[in-house]
Amino acid sequence: MFVRRAIFRRNLLQGLMRCSNGREQSTVPDNNPIDNKIIQEDELDNPKLVYRPQVKAELDSNLQQKLLEKKIHPRKHSGANQIKVTSLPDKITDTFLKVIGDHPVKKICKDAQFLENYLKSRHIPAEQYELRSRIKDIQMEVELKLNVDKSKLDDDEIERYKKVVDKQTEKLLKSRVFAWKALDYDEYRARMYLFARSVQEYAAIKAVFQEIRRRDPEFKPRSFLDFGSGVGTGTWAVTKFWSDSIYEYYNVDSSGHMNDLAELILKDGDENKQIPLKNVYYRQFLGAPNTSYDLVLSAFSLIELPNRKTRLETLANLWARTSGYLVLLELGTNTGFKLIHEARKFITSLNSEGDTQGYIFAPCPQESTCPRYATDEGTPCNFQIRYFPLPFYNIANPRNDRYSYIVFKKNGSRDQDPASNWPRLVRETLIKPRHVFCRMCTKDGNLQEVVFTAGKHGKPVYQCAKRSRWGDQLPLNLQTIEKIKKEDE
Repeated sequence: MFVRRAIFRRNLLQGLMRCSNGREQSTVPDNNPIDNKIIQEDELDNPKLVYRPQVKAELDSNLQQKLLEKKIHPRKHSGANQIKVTSLPDKITDTFLKVIGDHPVKKICKDAQFLENYLKSRHIPAEQYELRSRIKDIQMEVELKLNVDKSKLDDDEIERYKKVVDKQTEKLLKSRVFAWKALDYDEYRARMYLFARSVQEYAAIKAVFQEIRRRDPEFKPRSFLDFGSGVGTGTWAVTKFWSDSIYEYYNVDSSGHMNDLAELILKDGDENKQIPLKNVYYRQFLGAPNTSYDLVLSAFSLIELPNRKTRLETLANLWARTSGYLVLLELGTNTGFKLIHEARKFITSLNSEGDTQGYIFAPCPQESTCPRYATDEGTPCNFQIRYFPLPFYNIANPRNDRYSYIVFKKNGSRDQDPASNWPRLVRETLIKPRHVFCRMCTKDGNLQEVVFTAGKHGKPVYQCAKRSRWGDQLPLNLQTIEKIKKEDE
């Protein structure tokens, strides 16, 4: 009876939809109710129709057995990062009021919000050849619009004409090309940055470090280099996981005021106190790569470099200093993603050309062209963290922030790290009755959407997919049926 009622309700709903739209709607065939489903624009972030091939998904045999025997919850499968809502440690937050001096908290909070909005609006600085090309194009556009026959002008009129063209060109250039400039963090701006970005950056760095520890529990770094260390969020995050093993913290930031503030925070806001950590150093320049470090971090700093040449030289320097992991993070904007992709392409080329080998540890499950960048649809490859705002803002509910990142591991290969080939969820899972939509980046170099069901893929696979979140890996070998047939032939 309940089945007949369900069928009646479905048929009634379909009939009402046909009547209300005034045309026949395409219905889902009963023999294949999921694979042929058309996803509406409000269900997924990308309105384009996505090709979803049939796939064969095989879980790791040990994990599958544990799931069947209920020895492990699907939420805690080996690819899940289990990132919780993050807040700054109380010990850090308690120093904020001590380090701001006589500056009113309300004013700093207000200015910090303006600073964060500005940081998220920035674009990669234009190269000189790009700028010259844009100026030339705009000049031609202005001259066509003015439509003046210069052959009929005398010398004075030509001079006036050139001034008009130059003025209009400059005006259009300012409106069309982002005027990048390096930010000078003085004493007050350093504190603005502390209030604007510290908790978001700490949460993002902590999430990446957590994945490294989950997948490589034997990694015990002895030394840590933080390029663009700012207010010290990298040090706060690294001590969360490896404070027992790290013997040296080397922080580099071009702003002396940032370095002073970071050091003061570690001293609990009291200049007369000693830093509780061993061997903490602050420098304003990176210098030559004479010393290697087990863990190297550059978080939200590549955008501060003035041109591509400087960025690539810095990346080469950081990679040369890396003996274990190199971690790069930027804002989860299109600008941030482009910077991460540039670094990905450059360091991957260094690996293929040089004697020192390494591979992409996360988030990419492959070394070839980034499918997100190749599609050029204006959507960045980014990931999301949830955090509690600083208590000074009087906001009780968690907020979201997005970041782009990449982690390289030196002196290793994907063959030695099977988990590096697992598909990565690049958008939030969409859970529907008895099926789950997962949009993933796969080891074949594709952005692939898979609809998992218990009937087609098995209950353990379905449960893992259902409990996985944006940024997690799915611990399975994913193959399309089409590819399997070709291999059999």
